[in-house]
Amino acid sequence: MRLPVEQIAVGQRYRKDLGDLRSLAASIEEVGLLHPIVITPQGRLIAGQRRLKACLLLGWAEVPVTVVDLLQAARGEAHGTSVRKDLLPSEIVALKRAIDPLERREARQRQGNQDGPLSSRHSGGRTGGRSRQDRR
Repeated sequence: MRLPVEQIAVGQRYRKDLGDLRSLAASIEEVGLLHPIVITPQGRLIAGQRRLKACLLLGWAEVPVTVVDLLQAARGEAHGTSVRKDLLPSEIVALKRAIDPLERREARQRQGNQDGPLSSRHSGGRTGGRSRQDRR
């Protein structure tokens, strides 16, 4: 379900520092909004204030929402922020390893070179990864 952003009532929030919304907006622009904004049946925001603000930065007029009937919206907000678990460093490394080959492939495509490493004309005159001193 999608809802116009002006119909979402933010109200009093406990989180005051929203952090860097530009990087979140860039992520949403690149991969989309992976988790909808969570609201009450009356349109009150429960979870997703940062996502909502990032979507506004992108100029979105409406956002995907999940409607949840909670007796206490504060309880929902607490669960949404305090129960979340950050990734472990090893999990971050594993994700980076999975993403790196895709990003390298996209970079090669952007450069117009789809068959592997940069050619010698793009490597500053070096060949085979050796310096002039190594080739003597």
